[in-house]
Amino acid sequence: MPCMRSVMTFAILTFVLLVSMWVESPAPTALATPVPNPIPLEDRQISDQKQSVRNQHILLAARSLERLQQAQAEHKKIGKRVADSAAHFVGTPYVWGGTGPQGFDCSGFTQYILKQNGIEVPRNSYDQYHVGRVITRQELQPGDLVFFTTYAPGPSHLGIYVGEGKFIHALNQQKGVTTSKLDTDYYNARFVGARRVVGTSL
Repeated sequence: MPCMRSVMTFAILTFVLLVSMWVESPAPTALATPVPNPIPLEDRQISDQKQSVRNQHILLAARSLERLQQAQAEHKKIGKRVADSAAHFVGTPYVWGGTGPQGFDCSGFTQYILKQNGIEVPRNSYDQYHVGRVITRQELQPGDLVFFTTYAPGPSHLGIYVGEGKFIHALNQQKGVTTSKLDTDYYNARFVGARRVVGTSL
């Protein structure tokens, strides 16, 4: 009997020990879902700054385009005013060396008309040929200067382009200030260039 009691006691102790181990053992934990690494704060700030700079560049470009369009519209308006001023003096007598409404020569006429519209140019045709910006015939707009070689080599004659292939100039004593067409054989063969003085830095 003592032997049986010892066996039973050992069995009970073993059972109690197993139960206590089971109770104290922590429950298995579920595998944690990996969390993607967030963008470091410093990198986010750099990215935001770059986007801000890009937005500023877009805004500046839009404003620059708007200012350019406004300037071009204003230049066209002034050019039209120059052309209208020139048309006002059609019929004025031609006077060699003339620079006023009583009589003009070709460069005196262009100088006077431009000055009435706030644009200063030199006195003679050769010097006027070197002011403003060179343009092609395809780019001509009202108010531009057109040059021809006539009584002397080089740009010895000029007029003011008024649109539709026409220009106004102080031609000679017979016709005075008159309107002519660029595409006539005479002027087409003698055309030497055009300059834009409206809206340019002289």
